[in-house]
Amino acid sequence: MAGFIIRKGEDENDVMLAELTNTTIAIGDLVFRPAGLRNWQKATTAAAIKVFQLKGVALEAIATAADSTIKIRLVNPLQLWEVESANNSNVTHNGQRQILTDENTVNNTGTDSASSTAIVVQVNGVGAVADKKLLVRFGESTGFDPDATA
Repeated sequence: MAGFIIRKGEDENDVMLAELTNTTIAIGDLVFRPAGLRNWQKATTAAAIKVFQLKGVALEAIATAADSTIKIRLVNPLQLWEVESANNSNVTHNGQRQILTDENTVNNTGTDSASSTAIVVQVNGVGAVADKKLLVRFGESTGFDPDATA
């Protein structure tokens, strides 16, 4: 199964219903709520999502692109998630901030990213390096843009 799988910190209080805008979703896809908008969106590229935005992982699938409500698990820094990586896992990348490739893959380039789109920190690899799987933690998500002006 592709996508984010919770490995530690599972809490039913983190589960909620989210309204999505015209998209298909697989279980494990990352979704986020853009600042100032009501509906959640699939995190299709690194450019689409920032560290401060509220994020969740889909617990249900939507097969047809339509406005829908699905169950998600909100992410927080205390949880530990398993996810696929774009490159072989490498323990020398542990502690590095990383961006997404798409809604279910982390782009582990081997360089710590200071970008506002670096939403996870690699904790460790999972399995053989060629399995391309990582354990990650998400950064703090307040939902408030720190660069917004009044």
